[in-house]
Amino acid sequence: MLLNSAFKIALLPLALISLNVIAAQTDPGMIDPIPKELNPLLATINERLEIADLVVLTKWESAMPIQDSDRESQVNANAQQQAVSHGLGKDNVGQLMAAQIEANKLVQYGLLAVWQTAGMVPETKRPDLKNQIRPRLDERQTRLL
Repeated sequence: MLLNSAFKIALLPLALISLNVIAAQTDPGMIDPIPKELNPLLATINERLEIADLVVLTKWESAMPIQDSDRESQVNANAQQQAVSHGLGKDNVGQLMAAQIEANKLVQYGLLAVWQTAGMVPETKRPDLKNQIRPRLDERQTRLL
């Protein structure tokens, strides 16, 4: 399956990061290793991004747009409220969640472009966005904090 140019460009930063991680694993002297203390954070970020395919599948099926400003505002506001109970800065948490949301949308737009080019979507069961997928995203948000 051929990827369109916009999707290739969007994936470039992720590819470069991946190459650095691979290089660090094969030749630890090439770059500074990622501190082990960050592994749980990075794993949770990765888990959150892996849910993007389910989100976009349900949006495809229901003809919902990827951009959902109301939901994004709600997620960000909830995260900022939780930040206080974790002793974290609200602004920092807001920036983290905004970045997570943008990364998730980038994956969704990329998958959507691939499916539109191919003229088909995966034959994957579509979980309910509100009752099944969003609680999983919310759980990862809590773990991020």
